[in-house]
Amino acid sequence: TFLIAAVFDKPARSSIIKINSSNGYYGCLKCVQKGKNIPTERGFVITYPYDISNPDGPPRTEDLYNEHLEEQLITRRSKAIPHRFGIKANCSLNQLKYFNAVKNTNIDAMHNRCTLIKFETTILYFISATVN
Repeated sequence: TFLIAAVFDKPARSSIIKINSSNGYYGCLKCVQKGKNIPTERGFVITYPYDISNPDGPPRTEDLYNEHLEEQLITRRSKAIPHRFGIKANCSLNQLKYFNAVKNTNIDAMHNRCTLIKFETTILYFISATVN
């Protein structure tokens, strides 16, 4: 038996694939966009500004993932940095012959869509409240 694809919600993906959470620096498994630290009243949030010239961000390829993983395994031994471009440690799924964390992991579209729908509904509510 073998695993050729996996879909996780964001917390599970972070935990299983050993990558930063989607609300942290380099939290996307499909790109290597760092994100920006934006101060808020209660601390800060990491945002990923939309760049019209490169809407998908710099891609995280299989080779780049493997390169960053190797670098992280070396630096982690010295505990110099907690992650390398979001990669924290080796994922046990990487031991499988046909599995690669970047290539064989899908984005959790359901939660992204639900978040967008919730956001749009909230905006529409406030717009209608101000019009009436």
